[in-house]
Amino acid sequence: MNIKRLPQQGVPALTSAFIEGKNTLVVPLDRQQYLYGVIVKFLGRLTTAGGAGAAVNAEAPYSLFNRIRVNTNSSLYGSKLPISLPGATIYQRAHIFSSTPPVASGSLATANASYDIEVDWPILFVLENTADDVQRATLLPAPLLSSLQLEMDFNPGAALITTGGATTYAWTAYGSGTGVPEVLVTLLQVNGLQNNPKTVLCTKTDQY
Repeated sequence: MNIKRLPQQGVPALTSAFIEGKNTLVVPLDRQQYLYGVIVKFLGRLTTAGGAGAAVNAEAPYSLFNRIRVNTNSSLYGSKLPISLPGATIYQRAHIFSSTPPVASGSLATANASYDIEVDWPILFVLENTADDVQRATLLPAPLLSSLQLEMDFNPGAALITTGGATTYAWTAYGSGTGVPEVLVTLLQVNGLQNNPKTVLCTKTDQY
């Protein structure tokens, strides 16, 4: 398949208060081409102060997103969630199914310090590790959808480094004590499917 990487425009800006408020970042996705998947990248610095943390979460920093959902609506399937998984699960799935592990950098610790975090969450709509014709049959038919959006539920800093009781958390730009973190979304578009073939909706979710 001819897969093109295209940056998704219009991703909302983040603030430290937005992340610490456990808010949901919603990004409408372009629907011009069939989609193999999307890649979500987070870049930011977490600074702890006020008291050392008690422990580092075993899934940090991948658990920065409590849950990532892809919400679709179509005349064929109605309203569906083909993707609804915790951020740590998405990262581990990508690690298992890909010969190249996704990007993850930023070693967290309990001491008061500044920690630069960079993580990729590859979210694939196709069935991983299958033949090309099977993957082609499970592409997300974005042009046939009436709506398509990516929803990312944030966890606060305390979900990554457990509070020691007086620990405070602040988020700034990657590599800086100022600015704000950012989320980048890359579309994995499949070119050449001009006849809008019917595909099977592949759902990946877990039990709450």
